Amino acid sequence: MAETSVEVKELRKNISPKALLLAVNGNKLLVHGILSNEVEKNTVRPPGGRIEFGEYSETTIRREMQEELNSAINNLRFLGPLENIFQDPQGKQYHEILFIYSGTFGKKELYKNGTVRYADETGRVVEYRWIPIKDLLNHTQPIVPKGIDKFLKILIKETQVE
Repeated sequence: MAETSVEVKELRKNISPKALLLAVNGNKLLVHGILSNEVEKNTVRPPGGRIEFGEYSETTIRREMQEELNSAINNLRFLGPLENIFQDPQGKQYHEILFIYSGTFGKKELYKNGTVRYADETGRVVEYRWIPIKDLLNHTQPIVPKGIDKFLKILIKETQVE
């Protein structure tokens, strides 16, 4: 069945290049709750965001962390790509192409606080918190995108956290 140009244009709107940061604090990962209908409630995601046109993924991470957490990023390292195709509870399909990074925050107080709040451009409050990596890997705490586990396992192996 041939797709019409309207259908193709609609699908293209749902393809998103994004960059995510895996920031580790001992045996915990910084995550935030999802504020959309794209996934089930109580699901978390590492910080990051959409790559703007003409922007490199590394620049996206640095920009997003400065905007949302008011922090520079040190030791930024590309871990690899991840492709995520999913459907929201309403049946709308999405396709993300993600660039996964690890790094550390220049703003050291981020490691001391249990919770960090940020108001996004729409005024919604985003709450960041440190979650035990083991809870993410054993799915006690649901995390997206699907497939992020392999990068968490790399970090565990490198840092010997449990």
